[in-house]
Amino acid sequence: MQQLPLPIRLDARTTLDNYIAGDNLQAVNCLTDLLERSAEIQVFIWSQVGRGKTHLLQALSRLAGDNNQPIAYLPMEQVQDANPQILDNLDQLKLVCIDDVDIVSDRPDWAEALFHLINRCRAKPCPLVFTASQNPKSMPVALPDLASRFLWGQVFHLKPLDDADLTRFLSERSKQHGLDLPIEVLRYLMQRSRRDPGQLLKQVEKLDEEALA
Repeated sequence: MQQLPLPIRLDARTTLDNYIAGDNLQAVNCLTDLLERSAEIQVFIWSQVGRGKTHLLQALSRLAGDNNQPIAYLPMEQVQDANPQILDNLDQLKLVCIDDVDIVSDRPDWAEALFHLINRCRAKPCPLVFTASQNPKSMPVALPDLASRFLWGQVFHLKPLDDADLTRFLSERSKQHGLDLPIEVLRYLMQRSRRDPGQLLKQVEKLDEEALA
């Protein structure tokens, strides 16, 4: 897999196949189509924390890399203190994924770099995918022209999983930890924790640690 040479690792467990889409299947299909050179060049995915934005972005990056397509995956939480020039020449790749772009979109230096990146990627064309925790129509952006460019492609708002999909998600992730939890236990966890997959996974990991102890 060819990636941007930064100390960033993709989670080996994230794939598009093990993402529980629920009502978000259209977003998943759109991402898959990007790698097949669909007419869409840019996608923006936003939602509250814990609905799988990073999972989708890492899974897409892994899929492209496994197909020997040179890609860049940039989690803004980790690289926000880097020089925005790291975005230069990324349009030469086959896919660019920028996670949590709203962390830097209100900073003038990053906003200008993102503005030029979008223009270059569209001219190539090079597929470009953003995620954020805020609606791109209202999130703070330091450059007005960048705000409009975030809306150039498809925009998807990830919806929460319903009870059946959330139970399936917990069951599959529990088995990855070597835990075959009964449905009663899964429901107990769901009733006594926030309906946030990330928080529920922490409860599963805690159970795993206690089981080992």
